[in-house]
Amino acid sequence: MSSTRTADDTLDVRVPPDDPVLSLRLRDTLIPLEEIFGRRRQILIGRSPGAGWTIRHDDTISEEHCLLHHGGGHLTVHGLDTKNHTIANGLPLTEASGWVPLPAGSTLVLGETPILVCGRAGDAQEPYIAPSMSRLIGRARLLWRHATRAAQVLGVPARTLQRWLREGGRR
Repeated sequence: MSSTRTADDTLDVRVPPDDPVLSLRLRDTLIPLEEIFGRRRQILIGRSPGAGWTIRHDDTISEEHCLLHHGGGHLTVHGLDTKNHTIANGLPLTEASGWVPLPAGSTLVLGETPILVCGRAGDAQEPYIAPSMSRLIGRARLLWRHATRAAQVLGVPARTLQRWLREGGRR
């Protein structure tokens, strides 16, 4: 597996398509997918006791934060519209993003918790989140929280402004 840092300091992951995802690394613990999913193909991740994978140590993770699907050695994530976004390889996800693939070597950030997607044992390295990326994530969260007030000032619907921000300001 090779990876490079792009100009905007996010991680550009390049992995062979046949490298199966075997586990997730949360903090210093490598967790096999069988332990997370059991016999299910899809789970809900969040702080809720009813979530398929409950992560309680981070208050920035929502009760129902995102959906994770595993099948055929591949892992995909579906972000839910939460206060603190789901970020896959530097890209914020929402329900409109749909299912996004997470190949081995990917970094998934839920709230403020980074999770590394691992294939072979050699993939169990520390997730890379550049300091500039952390600042960018913080600024994006602050801007998103204030989108409703900004929309009122601008005289546009909040959803329109949020969609414009999500699309990077493109028309």
